[in-house]
Amino acid sequence: MRAFVGFLMLMSVSLFGQQLVIPKTLSPEQAELYQKVAISVVAPCCKNMIPVAYHESPMAQGVLGEIERGILDGKNEAEIHQLLRDMRFNGNDDARVIFAIPEKNWLGMIAWGAPVLFIILFSVGLYLMLRAPKAKQEDSPDDLDALRERVIKDLS
Repeated sequence: MRAFVGFLMLMSVSLFGQQLVIPKTLSPEQAELYQKVAISVVAPCCKNMIPVAYHESPMAQGVLGEIERGILDGKNEAEIHQLLRDMRFNGNDDARVIFAIPEKNWLGMIAWGAPVLFIILFSVGLYLMLRAPKAKQEDSPDDLDALRERVIKDLS
């Protein structure tokens, strides 16, 4: 059990180790908008759907720069999203920014909650299986004789 908990803790380090660096040129309100937009878009090079806020590729850095320029120009979230839709990348005209804005509906909540529920149920089941006393089953000679007689009777 300790190994399982240790494994989960080790895996969670990567989730909390990444942090969005907000440019110092932005005010607190602008920084909030920057974070909201940076988390809602994915660079085209990222097949794992990691938001540009936590991605370090040149494409992701270009998207973050475009977000910052849009905020400094006084644009709102919808206008910045439009800028990002129209954004082209050098040498790859087919590449587009991917929008990963989560929808708040029951199916999405189930999709996010299912792995957590599975881990909890698996852990409880494993705990109960390991704690269950192991019953020893001993066959007494009387039971074997009765079974033998029944089999012979059924076959004849």
